[in-house]
Amino acid sequence: MGLIWKRSLNKKKFRDRFTDALKKKYTSARFELLGELTIVMSGFAEFESVHIELDNAYKEFEENPKDIDNIMNKFLTLIDDQKKSKTEGFDVSTIFPVIRARSWIAALQSEYGHDPKNIIVWFDDYNDDLVLAYVEIQSEIRFLKTNDIKTLEETQPNFKQIALDNLRRRTAHKQVIGENGVYLIGGDGSLDASLLLDSEVFDDKRIQITGDRIIGVPNRNFLVVAGGGMPFIVFRAAAMVSQFHKAEPYPISGKLFVQIGDLFQPLDSGLDDETHAIPHIDVLDVHVKSKSGGSKLLIVIASPLKADARSIFRFFQKLDGYLDYINSD
Repeated sequence: MGLIWKRSLNKKKFRDRFTDALKKKYTSARFELLGELTIVMSGFAEFESVHIELDNAYKEFEENPKDIDNIMNKFLTLIDDQKKSKTEGFDVSTIFPVIRARSWIAALQSEYGHDPKNIIVWFDDYNDDLVLAYVEIQSEIRFLKTNDIKTLEETQPNFKQIALDNLRRRTAHKQVIGENGVYLIGGDGSLDASLLLDSEVFDDKRIQITGDRIIGVPNRNFLVVAGGGMPFIVFRAAAMVSQFHKAEPYPISGKLFVQIGDLFQPLDSGLDDETHAIPHIDVLDVHVKSKSGGSKLLIVIASPLKADARSIFRFFQKLDGYLDYINSD
C-alpha cells in the first residue's frame, strides 16, 4: 500500500488511512465512518454490509508503527476471505460457538442501533448474564450475522451440533491448572469460555470437586471450575474470577454460575435481598471518617451468615465492592 506511518498517528487519522486503502481496493463500495475506529462498507454483491472494527489493529500499530502495511493487509485479506465464503458457501468445520456477556451485546446496540440490519452479530440468550454467538475462524475470527445463521439453518440444519463438535476437537488437549477444588481450564486461548457448553469437561479425571458444579467465565481465555460444597472453595473461585475479569483485555463476567439442568445460571443475581444476611451488596454499610484523617469501613452482617455457596458469594461480592471503593479515586 505504500502508506506513510507516523508514531503520532491518532485514531481518526489511522482510520482515514485505512479507509483510503479500502477505497483503492474496493472501488465500487460505499463507506460510512462511525466513531474514531469503525468503518462500514456496503455495495457488495455478496453481503449487505461489512463492519470493520479497528481497535485491535490500532493497538498493533501503536506497538509497532512501522508494521502498518502488514496490519492493514491482514484486514484486507479477511474481507477477501468473507467474499470467497459467500461465493462458495460455508465451511462448517470453521464455525465455533462463543460465549459473551450480555453487556457486550448492549454495547454493540448502543453503537449501531437496534435496527437488525445494523447489528453486526447474531446472538441467542444463554442466561440472564450471558449470550451465545457463533464465529467463523479462518485467517481471522468473524462473528456470524443474522443472514449467515439463516443460510446455515437452511443448508446445515445441524450446524449448532457441528459447531460444538468443532469446539471439542479444537480444545481436545486441555490444560488443567489448580488443585483442592478450584481449577483453571484452557484449551484454545480464544474459545476457552465456550467450554461451559461442553458437559464433557467435567469428565476430566484431573478435576475433583465437591457439591454442585460451579463455573466462572471471567474472560474469553479461561474457564474456572469449582464445587459448591465447601465455603472456602467458593470464596477462592470467586476471587479468581474477579481477578481475571478485571485484569484481562477481553472480560466476560465477574459472576459465578451454578449448573441447573443443562445450563449454568447465576449463583447470585447481585440484587437487593432483604431476607438475606447481606441484603445489599453495592452499599457501604458504615463509613467512619476520622477528624485526624483516615477512614473506617464496616460491613454489617444482619443475621448469622449461612455457609451455602450463594451466601459465600454474596459475602465475597460485598468485600470486593469495599476493596474497589478503597482503591478508587
